[in-house]
Amino acid sequence: MSLATERNTPARSGDTLALGVASGKKLFAGALACLSLTGFTTPGALATGLLGLGRVKSTVDNSAGADGDLVAEVERGVFGYANSAGGDAISNADIDRDCFVVDDQTVARTDGGATRSKAGKVAFVDANNVVWVDFRAPKAGGKVYLHVAAADLVAADAAVYGITSPIAGRITNIFSSLEGHILVAGDATLTGKIGAAAITGGVLTISLAGTVIGDQDSVQPTAANVVVPGSRINFTVGGANTNAVARAELVIEITP
Repeated sequence: MSLATERNTPARSGDTLALGVASGKKLFAGALACLSLTGFTTPGALATGLLGLGRVKSTVDNSAGADGDLVAEVERGVFGYANSAGGDAISNADIDRDCFVVDDQTVARTDGGATRSKAGKVAFVDANNVVWVDFRAPKAGGKVYLHVAAADLVAADAAVYGITSPIAGRITNIFSSLEGHILVAGDATLTGKIGAAAITGGVLTISLAGTVIGDQDSVQPTAANVVVPGSRINFTVGGANTNAVARAELVIEITP
């Protein structure tokens, strides 16, 4: 309902996030913090599927806890972390380029052959070889849309279709359009995953009931929807459709 009077809307600077800590993790003050695929704070580590958040404000030990039992404060800003060496060493030639997580205090110039997650942007490298990393959230806008053609919607074939994300962000919408021919025998489903991890709220259902060519459906994922450059977004066909010439066009919306 629209406002009919003034509203005291709460405000925050956005400089600090308060997020649940992942199960079994201890975050030391000053550590490089990341967001896990399931939406919890975890120390920076050599892994894919993480997203650099910023600096841990105070030590939080959730070693014996479940996901979200404890909350950590993570500061967004520009912070200094250790540099890698050799071909992974960051220099001022890399200013405003992505850098990648090695561990909870070190960053690298490359993703290590798609084995590292994005930390943030290189702000500069100082005389002590400290890499100053910009973790501030990107400005709104700049959404990216990826296209996937699902040519075989036969449930028994369980075909898998996918595409690689070129950016870091969250999958915020998945759209489908039924093309070619209508379904036969039952619904067609397309189950979305990032790598092997299912996207929460990421299952598209193209319903047999009343289906016509051009039918459009959409879902809005709610969790486990974080991607980084190089993340593989997959869709597996299921349901009960038997029409071998029915196909669908998918569009994936990624919000940085």
